[in-house]
Amino acid sequence: FPDASFDALTCINAVVYLSGEYELYRAFHEMRRVLRPGGQLFVTTWNLLHPLWGTSVLLNYLLRRGGRFGQTSPFWTTDKRIKNSRTRMFVATQSLLREACAGFRGDMDVSVSTGSQFAGNGGLLSPFHPILVVSGRKLVAK
Repeated sequence: FPDASFDALTCINAVVYLSGEYELYRAFHEMRRVLRPGGQLFVTTWNLLHPLWGTSVLLNYLLRRGGRFGQTSPFWTTDKRIKNSRTRMFVATQSLLREACAGFRGDMDVSVSTGSQFAGNGGLLSPFHPILVVSGRKLVAK
């Protein structure tokens, strides 16, 4: 895509599928490049270090084992041809996301927060949601 071609950029829970830090830095560089001045950025990723992440995986397992989920389970938890896809998930920490956004300084106003911090009082997400949120706006040149 050409430079400054998008008014808004949203990336929901895709960071975990990157192969590592290098791809994370490249992805954020591209997001910044294609965002127009004044454009908004919103990125979420699963916080795999959050204590509720393990609880949600365990609850999913118990409900499936008890026959409560059936066909509603994600395919990677039921398809026997897929070997433990979770072992390939990239763990992006809050500090690593901040580092990846460090190159934005000067032309973007960006914050990195947990789901709880982002939700605040009446936010879009449950304060207990185990995610990390990167949100910001590309500054307009004066």
